[in-house]
Formats: sequence, C-alpha cells, structure tokens
Amino acid sequence: MTARTPRAERGDDGPASRTPSPTPRRRGLRALSITFQLLLGLGLGLALTEVAFSVRNGGAFPHVNFYVADPELGVRLEPGATMEFQLKPNPPSTIHVNSRGYRGDEWPAPGGDEVIVVGDSQVFGLGVDDDRTFSAQLAQLSGRPVINAGVPTYGPMEYLAVARELLAERRSKTVVVVLNFVNDPFEIDRPNRDRHAVWDGWAVRSETAPTQVTQFPGRKWLFSKSHAFYTLRRWLHARGTVEIPEDSELGSPVDAGTPSEGGLDDLVLASRSARAAADAEHQTAVAALTGSRARLDAVDKQIADQRVTIDRKLAASSEDGKVGNFQLEVARGKPGDIVREDYGESSRSLQVTASLIRQAAKLRNDHLAAQLKKEEKAGKSELKDLVKAEADLVAEQQRLRKEIAAGVPPRAARRRASTSTCSSSRRCATSTARSWWSSPCRSTCRSTPASGPSTT
Repeated sequence: MTARTPRAERGDDGPASRTPSPTPRRRGLRALSITFQLLLGLGLGLALTEVAFSVRNGGAFPHVNFYVADPELGVRLEPGATMEFQLKPNPPSTIHVNSRGYRGDEWPAPGGDEVIVVGDSQVFGLGVDDDRTFSAQLAQLSGRPVINAGVPTYGPMEYLAVARELLAERRSKTVVVVLNFVNDPFEIDRPNRDRHAVWDGWAVRSETAPTQVTQFPGRKWLFSKSHAFYTLRRWLHARGTVEIPEDSELGSPVDAGTPSEGGLDDLVLASRSARAAADAEHQTAVAALTGSRARLDAVDKQIADQRVTIDRKLAASSEDGKVGNFQLEVARGKPGDIVREDYGESSRSLQVTASLIRQAAKLRNDHLAAQLKKEEKAGKSELKDLVKAEADLVAEQQRLRKEIAAGVPPRAARRRASTSTCSSSRRCATSTARSWWSSPCRSTCRSTPASGPSTT
C-alpha cells in the first residue's frame, strides 16, 4: 500500500500554495513607477540627444535666433541676447547684443566725432566675433567711436530709418551706409515689415510664417534654443526646390525664393518706371521754367507801369516843383544820357552822377513819406496801396529770377532732398531710398561736419 503525500507537499493548488492578489493601491503605485521610469528614460534620452546635437553643432546655430517684432522696421534684436553662431564653412563666433538692441558692447555717451554705421548682415558681422566686425575695425583704424547699427534682414528703407532715429538721439557727425548689392537692389521699395516676420525668435520670410502659434511653457527654448528640435524641424520642413540644368554651377537643391524678396520687376520694370517718372519730372520742370520766364516778363512790365503811376502822382503833388520827371528818373537809377557810353559823346564824372542819384532818391523818398502821411490824415490809402502793390510785384520778380537762374537740373544730377558732399564734388541724396540708391556717389561721400552729418 503506497503512502499518500499530503496535498500541500505535492504542490497542488490547495489553500496553502495560493499568492495573495495585489491591492488597488499597490497596482497604482506600480503603474506610477513604470510611468516614472519611462519618463525618466525618455527624458534622459532626449537630454542625451540634445547634448549630442549641440556638441555636433558646437553649440552654434546658422541663423540669428533672438529677433523681436517691430511695427516699423519689421524686426529688432532682443536687448542683452547672446548666442553662438556658425555659418559653415566659417569658424564659429559669438554674438552679443547690448541693452540698446544692437551688436557689440554698450555704447558711449553721445558726442564727439562719433561714426554711425548702418546696414544689414554685412555690417552686423555674421560669421565673426564682436571685435572683428567692420565697425570694430573702423574704430581701431580711425581712432573714433563707431556705432554698429547693422541688423540682418534690413534694407535701404531700414538703413534710413535707423540713421534718422540715431541721429536725432546722438547727433553724430558721420553716418556710413553700407549697401549689399546681393539683395539691396530688390529691397529699395520693399519695407522689411513686408518681407520678414518673427517666428519664435527667428526672422522668416513673411510667406513662410504661421498665422498663429500655440503657446505653452518652454516653447521659446524648444523652438529657438534646442539643437535637436532645430534639426528635426529642418528635416521635416525642408524648403521648396526647383529643377535646374545638370550643367549648372549652382548645384542642387536651389531655393526658389518668395514674392516678398523681389524679382525681375524690381530690377528692370521698376527701373523703367523710375526713368519714365524722371522724364515726366524733367518735362514738368521745363514747363515750369518756361512759365516762370513768361511771368517774369509780365511782372517786369507791371512793375514799370506801377512805378510810372506812383511817380506821376508824386510829381503832380509836388507844389514847389522840386520833384519833377527828371528827378524821378534819376531816383529810379535811370539818369538818361548822363552816363551812356554808346553815343561816343563825353559824359560827366561817375562820382557826380552817383551823387545826383543819391540826392534824387532821398528827395523822392522824403516826398513819398510826406504824401503818405498826408493821405493817412485825410483817410485815404490810394498811394499806400500802390506802394504795397509795387513791393509785392518786386518780391515776385526776385523769386522768378531765382527760379530762372537755377534752371532745370540735368536728369543725372537731380536730387530730391538734403544732400551731403562727396569726395568727387557731387552730391548724394539721402531723403528717400530710391533717390539715395540712384545717387552716382553712394559709396564715395566724405565727412562734412560744417553742413551736418555726412553720408557714405
């Protein structure tokens, strides 16, 4: 007879071998632990990914990432910002922005022979350290304080706006304007506020900017400071390309660009319209000059008639006969044949003639003043009105003579506003971007402190 093994020893599913089921609380803690481990692993993975991409990029970005929106200029730089920048194959560089929102150290107090340099990324100094920018080199070479007012994305309109803003504040003696011939010809009539928009600290072309963004904690760092996220966005949002010939030297892909950046119209069609406008302006000036000459002839005749009327009244009112037609002619500077040299006859001394003119003029003026007082006492104003009408005609005569003396300026030399002297003795117009751009001496101006700030 075989002995029976107790159920507990055989390992049967008896009451002694069952494991108690976990309580709801323990299940919740276990789920939290697993979630925490997953989040911790994910966080460590993201952190390692960020570090890896940051190390790969040398902590640098290929674009400035601290822009702030501005209603007039489109963008400005965030005051106090700093970043590592590298546009390969150039070496990395460090960018610092001062409290005024411009690159470099804090500015000195206004005054002295300060120089303001305005421009775009060339003046800003993309790709070099603060002390290697064009403005810093100019300060070292000239020994003068130099303000670096260059901002990437700016064009000729913004150059003028920044120059006016800083000149009103600092009263600098010299302004240097650096033109970028790669894109400035397209941006003469295109304000930066229409060309660029700020997207999480980046300046993007207006057509590529989102109409709205969803804000959340950490968005600014994630979208503008994270190297891993930047790489992901670059992969996901590759810009459009166009097909080009295989034998092209440009390579592929090629950025097709956006309408706000300008095109053929800005270079060819716009120049045609500008030339047509200049021709129309020239024709208007010619017509105005012709009209001024015709009007001057009429004014000269009116002045002569007015003076004859006044002189007749003075001669008629002279009771003692001291003021006659001869004296009045002399007083007007018309001594008749006294000093005429075209007759071949001898004439009296010029000193005697001059004395006669002075005496006659004093006699006429004294008599005119007496007659004006006499009329005033009598409550009349006929003579006074004639004298005033003559003065108005003389003023118009002088104005017309100045206009005619100025003539019609040549098309190439025409300017629209205040100018500054150039080293070639020409003038650079600085009131509008178009007239300034068309100036033949836009890069040769010299400092002219006597006539205000100069522009290069």
